[in-house]
Amino acid sequence: MRLLFMGFTLSYETPYGLTCSDAYWRIKRCDINIEYSTVTPDEPTPTKTYSISGSLEVFVTKADCVAGKPAIGGGNWMGMPMDMDSTTLSNSIAESYKYLKTQAEYSSAVDA
Repeated sequence: MRLLFMGFTLSYETPYGLTCSDAYWRIKRCDINIEYSTVTPDEPTPTKTYSISGSLEVFVTKADCVAGKPAIGGGNWMGMPMDMDSTTLSNSIAESYKYLKTQAEYSSAVDA
């Protein structure tokens, strides 16, 4: 079985003050959320809004991740808008990486 590793490199400072300048970040979990609008007499049918949230884990290097070493940290994100009618949303994980890199804290991330 061949494992595929998708992620990005970005500096990471541990809670102990150590900085890993090219830490490897990967998505650990990706959840699709559905929110229903409030039903009212004027709008008896709720509408659905979809979004993606999840968690990231951080490794010293990509090689450490591939070798199965433990993560040194991580983080979460919430609220990535998701258009269920879009024909371009073929892979929610790949789209999540694209979205994260548009956010200020991940803007200098480099695909790894």
